[in-house]
Amino acid sequence: MSLVTLRRYLLALTTSCILLLLSLLLHPLIPTAAAQTTPTLQVALSPSSPAAQSVQAGAEHHRFTDIVVTAGSGGAVELTSLRVRALSEQAYVYPHEALRNVRVVNRATNTALGTLSTLSYHDGGWWWPSATGQILFDTPLTLQPSEVITLSLEADVAWATMGTRPYRLGVAEATSLQARAAGGTAPVAVQLVANAHNGV
Repeated sequence: MSLVTLRRYLLALTTSCILLLLSLLLHPLIPTAAAQTTPTLQVALSPSSPAAQSVQAGAEHHRFTDIVVTAGSGGAVELTSLRVRALSEQAYVYPHEALRNVRVVNRATNTALGTLSTLSYHDGGWWWPSATGQILFDTPLTLQPSEVITLSLEADVAWATMGTRPYRLGVAEATSLQARAAGGTAPVAVQLVANAHNGV
């Protein structure tokens, strides 16, 4: 083998080794489709959710329910709105007439994330009538992976509300909590624990 041929061989070998080394160093930085997971959320009734109690007509910001929202490990998420449902446990008593300014509050900061002035009559007929409404957050609330927050559902009780009128206020269904992957539009899988539907 001539000296020129040997040099060319060594140069090619060195180049191959450098490319192999670079590929090994960069491989962990290149995401793969298999490594990507769908962001998730779990919604459950908080153990600290208020018990049933008597409330005077005209009461403001009465706290009905606390819910715990837990982000999964699949990535950061942004919460954008929450659909609530109010339920009456008495005939001919309509929650959309009694509950006003329903709002979602971040318990950690006591900050209102969004407010809905009135609910809309939903269904139930004359027995156990209900009302619903979508509360849009003023600013999306970002949760980091595995972060846990507590949200409160509060409402004003109209002055016209007289007598004993039992109401419950909670979330309607799994799709009630609208969320997306942080910084994007990818969907988020929401799991609703059964007891989160209505707090008392």
